[in-house]
Amino acid sequence: MNTINRLIYWMILGTVLTIGLTSCNTSEPSESLEEKKDSVITELIEDTPDSETMGTTPVVPELIGSWDLVAIMAGNTPTQVEKTVYNFSPDGELTITTGDSEPLSAMYTYQNDTIRSEILPSDVRIQTLSQDSLAFRVVIDQSNIDITFTKQPGS
Repeated sequence: MNTINRLIYWMILGTVLTIGLTSCNTSEPSESLEEKKDSVITELIEDTPDSETMGTTPVVPELIGSWDLVAIMAGNTPTQVEKTVYNFSPDGELTITTGDSEPLSAMYTYQNDTIRSEILPSDVRIQTLSQDSLAFRVVIDQSNIDITFTKQPGS
């Protein structure tokens, strides 16, 4: 996935970035939110895994299937969520569909309760994984963003 596609994806998930950025303290009072956002996006691009390292994930039966996004929390602050579906396939492919946007797909890895993919804004740490519930944490600029999903029936 090229840099432009990654930036388009992060714009879709701008809610997560905005929450993380507005909840952090900047070290310089003159640093604008836009400058801080550019800095975080640059850092995310540099830390994004290459597609060659993806897809070597062991199968985790509970993770496989389609998951509906139900909540995003930055600290104790809830955020309005857009209809978003994450689909984890048994062959290591992650597809994310947000609203009416084109789905994004890339390989993912799962290891030590961490999911990595070039279409995720950073590594995500699984907090809860069961037959019907998935919760993970994304850390953006030292701010915890907790994201909760429910499994679609029959997936």
